[in-house]
This record gives sequence, structure tokens and C-alpha cells, in this order.
Amino acid sequence: MDIHATESLEDMLEFGNGLIQFARGRGAERAEIERMRYLAIERLFEVIGEALSRVLVVERDLAAKIPDVSEIRGCAIG
Repeated sequence: MDIHATESLEDMLEFGNGLIQFARGRGAERAEIERMRYLAIERLFEVIGEALSRVLVVERDLAAKIPDVSEIRGCAIG
């Protein structure tokens, strides 16, 4: 596998772990803190989609192995 694809997959894992941490932290916080948490989660979904798009440029056949790949890529802007 291409080194850039590997790095992007590692990024996806890191971003996914961050997303889980933010999502677990949801609670009855102040409204502005909950808004920041929401925006952080939203951005992490976007960067996961962007990283997946980078991987699929190099490893095109990988798309067939990922369920719902178009929905994941849809998180990316652009």
C-alpha cells in the first residue's frame, strides 16, 4: 500500500478515536460548550471523509471493501 494511503488511514483512525471521545463526553454542559463539542464532532466527520478520499485516489479498489463508502466520503467538503 502507498505510504500516503497508509498515513491517511492512520489519520482516519486517530480522528475516529477523537470523535468517540467527544461523543462520549456529551452531557448537560453549558450550551456554548455543547455547541463547541458539536462543531468538533462535525469537523472530525469531515476530516475522516477527506482522509478517505485521499486514500481512494491511490487505492481505488479499496472502495469496494468499505461498506457505505459513498456516505463516508460525503462527509468531506468539496
